[in-house]
Amino acid sequence: MKKKAFCFLLIFVVFISAYGFTSQQEFKWGGHGYDPALKGKNSSRFAARPHFKDETVIDIVVNDKKTVREVGGIDLISSEGVQISSEYCAKTMRHIEAPWACGFNKAKIQKMNGSGTMKVFNRSNKLLFKDEIDFDAINQLFGNKPKLKSTENQLSVPEKVGLYFQHSQNDNNMPAIVFTVFAGSGCDQVGDLQITKNLKLNQPNIYTKGGRIDILEIQIKGYKLKKATTSANITCPAVIQEARAIIELDDVMNNQQLQLNIILNNQANEFGLNHYDDVLYLNPMTVSQVVSWNPGENMPARAQGLGFMTKSFQLRLVQVRLNGSYAHKSDIGTSLRDYVRNLGYQPLDEKLQGYPRMNPLDEFIVFVPNGKDIPEEFRIIGKVNYHEIPGGDKIIDVGIIKKKAVDPFFVRWE
Repeated sequence: MKKKAFCFLLIFVVFISAYGFTSQQEFKWGGHGYDPALKGKNSSRFAARPHFKDETVIDIVVNDKKTVREVGGIDLISSEGVQISSEYCAKTMRHIEAPWACGFNKAKIQKMNGSGTMKVFNRSNKLLFKDEIDFDAINQLFGNKPKLKSTENQLSVPEKVGLYFQHSQNDNNMPAIVFTVFAGSGCDQVGDLQITKNLKLNQPNIYTKGGRIDILEIQIKGYKLKKATTSANITCPAVIQEARAIIELDDVMNNQQLQLNIILNNQANEFGLNHYDDVLYLNPMTVSQVVSWNPGENMPARAQGLGFMTKSFQLRLVQVRLNGSYAHKSDIGTSLRDYVRNLGYQPLDEKLQGYPRMNPLDEFIVFVPNGKDIPEEFRIIGKVNYHEIPGGDKIIDVGIIKKKAVDPFFVRWE
């Protein structure tokens, strides 16, 4: 009997020490957790703590309603774009609503700096949610030394920067380029991203034999960062601070072909900037540290081509509409595209290089060449023949109307 009691006590002690009901160090954030068994002061949505057996591993514990059933993995992404993935994920206890713990190599977390993003996935690699994470706070608690420590007189230099278009503050018909870095969390003090630019005229074009090109060289210097001191009496908003810089392009738009050299950590990232037919195209050429993308979407792994339609181009756009009912099982989409093309209109996804392919039955936008009217009100322009299944050959009226609101920014597809 004594032997059984001793074994039970031993198992209980191991269980307690393994899953966090001891005084071991933890960094908690994210508010109260979901698990009913961890109510009160022990409850938090997220926690970082040393693995109970392996001192080279740090567990990230997730206690959220969306992760009750399963967690397949966690990705951690620093503000500089460094990403690491968990090596395993397991339930911390056997009951169904227990939190999940995902293990990370301590040395890899030690290389993460500042604030970043945590993405939580299920076993099918579907994103459950994402939240912010403070790598400096975790490293300080567990005795790691963050790689990057900035003072008031030093600049934090990122490993990667984001880039996107926005309307120019000088001329709404032209874009500006925004550079951005995810630099800190809610209570941190983050300065502007400091850059310099220099327009170099008539430089050798390495992408053409014997050609010359103007190069706009942009040096990314860094940003000032003052980390907030951690205190139990201070509640910081769950936001990620950005360091930004804006380059106006209206002063270089007379140049129809320009090369952008973005210098970061002494390495050049080259883009082509082409301006013709009232549309501006940004084309990644040799790029490794700059990610160009649409800020309304998740940042991709590599740079994307971008486009901007000027006002004069937008004024030549109309929307094509069908006037009548039709069956979905038909060739009307193809027939409609062929019909308007034969009338001299250009579908927008054919007019613009890399514009996303449109569905003619959804919102079909076409470019109107000079000499054709652009009606303010809906106007019938003809009839299109198509074939339904079943039903046979049909005819339907087609009309156009001026496109009142157009998003001038678009991501180009290869």
